[in-house]
Amino acid sequence: MEKFIIKEMIIDEATELESRLNELNDFLICGKSDQIDPVYKSLLTMQSSAMGIYLECLKNRINLLQ
Repeated sequence: MEKFIIKEMIIDEATELESRLNELNDFLICGKSDQIDPVYKSLLTMQSSAMGIYLECLKNRINLLQ
């Protein structure tokens, strides 16, 4: 039972993270990001990369719980 609850929590977190990551990547790709400070855009790109790595980690944890 506990394993199931933990897995569901991780799935929920991964789903939310993936949605936020997609929104961020859409913003970075759509051209609107060209209107912001280049340093800030660079930081958002770095954040996107970190979020992608974390999402991959969550997906691996989900696979291990199957």
